[in-house]
Amino acid sequence: KVALIEIFESLPSGWKIVSKVHDEVTLEVPVRDEQEAVRFVTEKMDQVYKLRVPLVAEANSGSTWLDCK
Repeated sequence: KVALIEIFESLPSGWKIVSKVHDEVTLEVPVRDEQEAVRFVTEKMDQVYKLRVPLVAEANSGSTWLDCK
């Protein structure tokens, strides 16, 4: 939840949060920002807490939700 708040509060202009379910977030971003969005989300999720065991987030991108799976 903390990572999702971080994402929401620092979302770049032109990007939209489409849905949030549990620990999953779906963004709508311009195609030119696709790879930047993947990095942005994974960094926010991975770095939300400093633990002895790393938190590792996965992100996918695609033009449809099915393409992201």
